Amino acid sequence: MKNYLLKTKFLFFFIVYTQKNKRDDKEKVMTIRTTYGAGRVYVTAVHPEAPQDWRTYYNVTDQDGLDTDLATDMVRWATKE
Repeated sequence: MKNYLLKTKFLFFFIVYTQKNKRDDKEKVMTIRTTYGAGRVYVTAVHPEAPQDWRTYYNVTDQDGLDTDLATDMVRWATKE
């Protein structure tokens, strides 16, 4: 997991999770978070809420297992717990 800031013209994003692309072996940003006004924004390309039966049905393997810990972290951070 990468943890670093990405600065754009208007915002700073904290990169939470990256993953290597199987086709070109380049690291891709998968999950970011930032604040906006008085709120918090957490965006992910993965589905941390996905149960095992989704993975079984679509024949998806996940080397590090279920990502429910990421889903929990997302909700807690976004709700300022």
